[in-house]
This record gives sequence, C-alpha cells and structure tokens, in this order.
Amino acid sequence: MVKNPAREPVSPFKPGEDPRRVVKLDGYLFADDGLSAPALKHGECLVFNVPRFDTDHFALVSSLAWSLQVPDGTPVARIHLHAEDGRVFEFYLRSGEHTADWSHDRPNDGRR
Repeated sequence: MVKNPAREPVSPFKPGEDPRRVVKLDGYLFADDGLSAPALKHGECLVFNVPRFDTDHFALVSSLAWSLQVPDGTPVARIHLHAEDGRVFEFYLRSGEHTADWSHDRPNDGRR
C-alpha cells in the first residue's frame, strides 16, 4: 500500500506492471490475493521485495491464530523497512494494538 502526499491511494506499480487485482480497505490499497503469504510460526520470517517507490505510510492486514492467551501489547512481529539510502526503519507489531487473534470477537469461542 502506498499513499501519496495528497492522501489519495495510489499503487506502487506502474500501469500494466501489476497483474493482481486490488481491494480498497479503509482507504488503503491491498493485493486481492493476499500476496499468497503463508501462515508463519514462531521464529519464521517473511520477506517481500517490491519495486522502489516513495511513501510516507505503510499498511498491512494481519491476524493471529491460537493466541488468545497473548497479553495485549506483546510484540508478535518485527517489521524492517529498508530505505534506498541504507537506513532501516524497525517497527513492532503488537497484539491487541495492531493485530489480534482472528477469533477475538467470536462469543462462542470455547478457548476463553
């Protein structure tokens, strides 16, 4: 997802370069196929290499599984964004703040 300074959603791909369909969620553009990202287990890593583009925002759609016992605020993922000039920006994805168990709002979940 990329947003330009005018806050209008734009794609990081040039017209015709990205054959995937996109969906718009809360003003952000996402690949409709979820980038075919696999579920990750503790300690596993996922790397995305994308064409260079300018941005001042990034967004992702995520969920946890079998994690209802994880306290809110617990870091569950680390994100590294690499800038063209060599800087690395590190962010932590925290349970209950940025992501949650996919079943968090299901009243019939027997794991509670």
